[in-house]
Amino acid sequence: MRKFEISGDSGVKHSDFCPPFSDYRDTKLMASGVARSFTVPDKGHKVFFKITPSGATFWVDDAKTAVIPSDVADGSAPEMNPAGRKVTPGQTLSVITSIAGAIVQAKYFE
Repeated sequence: MRKFEISGDSGVKHSDFCPPFSDYRDTKLMASGVARSFTVPDKGHKVFFKITPSGATFWVDDAKTAVIPSDVADGSAPEMNPAGRKVTPGQTLSVITSIAGAIVQAKYFE
């Protein structure tokens, strides 16, 4: 699995924020209101999510099966549209959306 590394600084205080392609990617075709799970692969320590269609909302839970939240005031709501997060190999991530036919992709890095 590739490491998530950023191109080197050119010495003039700017960076080419350009990570490599991940060599481990999973996708899930979503049904409205039905949670799907991703299992973090061996050596996976970072995950980046993307959803299509663009602008669609999805929720991710790293502790239990994700649900589309309504009013949650006890700190247990799933996270909405996370970009990148630290994870551990073997960890299960639960994902849900209300958009039938949406595709959620998880890209993993060391």
